Amino acid sequence: MACFALTTFCLSLINAGIVSKQSLGVVIALALVYGGTVQILAGMWEFKKNNVFGATALSSYGGFWVAFGIMELLSLLKSLYRAPRGGADVPGGMDHLYLLHVNRQLCHQ
Repeated sequence: MACFALTTFCLSLINAGIVSKQSLGVVIALALVYGGTVQILAGMWEFKKNNVFGATALSSYGGFWVAFGIMELLSLLKSLYRAPRGGADVPGGMDHLYLLHVNRQLCHQ
C-alpha cells in the first residue's frame, strides 16, 4: 500500500499547489511504475497465495494508477487524448468510493 500512498501524496502536493505543476512528470512516472505496475504485480502475488481480497484491492489500485498515468501522459503530450476539465476527478472519486467499500468490508469481518 506504500505504492498507493506515495503516488497519492505526490499528486496531492501538486493539486494543493505546494509543488509546481511542472513536477507532474514525477507523478506520471510514479503512477505508471510504482503506483501502477508494482501494485498489479503485488495483486497477482496475493492471488497466487489465494488471498482474493488482497489481489482485488491491489490490482484495482494498480490498474487505476496505470490508467491515470496514461491519461495524464497523453494529456501532457496533447497527442491522442485531452483530459476534460475536472475529468481526472471522476476516476479519483470512483477510487475513493471503492476504498470506502473495502474499508467497510474489513470492518464487518
